[in-house]
Amino acid sequence: VHNVENVGKCFDDFMIVLSHLCEATDDSFFSILPVIDRYLRHVLSPFAIEGKASKLREAKAVLEADFRSTLEEIAGSHMMSYSTFRKAFAENYGISPQQYRLRCRIEKAKQLLSMGYSCGEVADMLSYPDPYSFSHQFKLMTGMTPKNYRRDHIL
Repeated sequence: VHNVENVGKCFDDFMIVLSHLCEATDDSFFSILPVIDRYLRHVLSPFAIEGKASKLREAKAVLEADFRSTLEEIAGSHMMSYSTFRKAFAENYGISPQQYRLRCRIEKAKQLLSMGYSCGEVADMLSYPDPYSFSHQFKLMTGMTPKNYRRDHIL
């Protein structure tokens, strides 16, 4: 909120987003996330960190939500070469962007499995080429199969 005049506009915008959230079903919730992202970026833009740190933070947020884009595409869309992105990310966060994305993907998979989605549905939602690849990677990271995780953690 830049000034007092903007408070009303920000509140109105927030109420629209909130009403969409309240009406969202599990399937439509994911389609609302870009709207929330744009709104929060707009409201928080006066407080943004400038320069490479800001670009890196934005790229990190993309890694957490966009599993379809390549790391090279994410780096390029944030005005960095892949090499610069990889080095800066590891220096700032202590983990490579690939490993960070993998952790985020598995955490998202855990959430979706707990909500009752099948392994095939989760694999598709998280852009795995097939359920076998998803299951294999999930088991490597968690020590258990997605099916067993789902059985033990379903809400």
